[in-house]
Amino acid sequence: MNRASGKTVGARLYLHLSALDGADNALQARIGAAEALAGLTRGEGYNLVRLDLEGPAVALLHYPDLFDAPFPALAASWLVDPQAGTARLRTYADSLNPPILHRKELLLPADHPRRAEFAALTEACEAIGLFDESTRIGYRRQWLDLVREKGYRIEGHALVPLGNAEPDGEAGDEPQGAALFGHWQAARQLTALVRYGFSAPVQSLARYGFLDGRQRVFDYGCGRGDDLRGLAEHGLDAAGWDPFYAPDRPLAPADIVNLGFVINVIEDPEERLTALTRAWSLAERLLVVSVMLANQNAPRGEHFRDGVLTRRGTFQKYFTQAEIRAYLVAALDEEPIPVAPGVLYESSATRTRSSASWWTATVPGAALYASPTGRGASVRPGRHGRRGPAGPAPPRRHRSATTPVANPWTGSGPCGWIWAARRSRTMSRPRIWPP
Repeated sequence: MNRASGKTVGARLYLHLSALDGADNALQARIGAAEALAGLTRGEGYNLVRLDLEGPAVALLHYPDLFDAPFPALAASWLVDPQAGTARLRTYADSLNPPILHRKELLLPADHPRRAEFAALTEACEAIGLFDESTRIGYRRQWLDLVREKGYRIEGHALVPLGNAEPDGEAGDEPQGAALFGHWQAARQLTALVRYGFSAPVQSLARYGFLDGRQRVFDYGCGRGDDLRGLAEHGLDAAGWDPFYAPDRPLAPADIVNLGFVINVIEDPEERLTALTRAWSLAERLLVVSVMLANQNAPRGEHFRDGVLTRRGTFQKYFTQAEIRAYLVAALDEEPIPVAPGVLYESSATRTRSSASWWTATVPGAALYASPTGRGASVRPGRHGRRGPAGPAPPRRHRSATTPVANPWTGSGPCGWIWAARRSRTMSRPRIWPP
């Protein structure tokens, strides 16, 4: 049997009809016999074949939205037993929770025009651990619940982080008179999401072994404090600050600083940069930055500065993965490590050799790579355990963590130097999750 393409799960091989053109005669005859027993014609009534590799059974499967839905639902299946001469139909047309399909790129020939698109979605799911619990991924309702628990939602063939509270609204909706705080020109406080689980960036820290109780965590722009409460309940040393919900709490340096879905709600580019650089100055070992990603269903509204002013008066700047990487490089003079859609790590390992040792010791299986630009090391939590030389640590522009700060979201920080210095830099360092 020709098995040059297809998806193997246990002792079963799944093939799309487009992969059958180059199949050998034995495979063609086996599928033809199954079609005859089911009364089907190739290309009509089914589009996937499931072959039992240890027996004669064949299943003819119908996924009507195979190419349109990111995780298509099974509509019908014909289970064919050639030895018994039977074909049994099962339909899911009226099911409220049908089986769904994952990793559909594996069903297609290597040269299929959409294989790379589908593979990118699979890589994103792997990056946030969606396939770790195999018992929860086979049916649509459980799958969508799991995606939300991980702090994401599905938009087209992409994962979008659940970062801020977003209103439903159409272009042209007028703001509903939300109260503005201080000098703000947008109601930033309304974007704080009420969470019943950890946010996507905090879950990424847990996934890569950072929340083991050995590191202090500071949540810069903690909103309503749901992440902080969860971390405290697990016995972690965690603190936070927010200009609206927790303005009287002190700003304190920490091993890990989380800047979660903060810079995308700041309508003033100068203040946005100040928030980023101040959070970076507090991070003794790691800064986690997360933003809302551009997607086809992002709330629309009035164009305002470099983003959108929604009908509630909130501001959102939607980044692409490439845009947020470029912004962090320009602002911090360090290339980030994308670990999940909308979530990037900035390591301060380039500051000292001791920090670099901590970094590699903290992440199980981490590999320390030299930057091709000679500007220090980056780390990839990976599977291979390869180690490369650490490059020299360059001088960086950042504020001291001991600098008095009245309100880090309202200060005016210098930013003119970053664009001229970093505009043409090529970003080619190793990463976990590709943009």
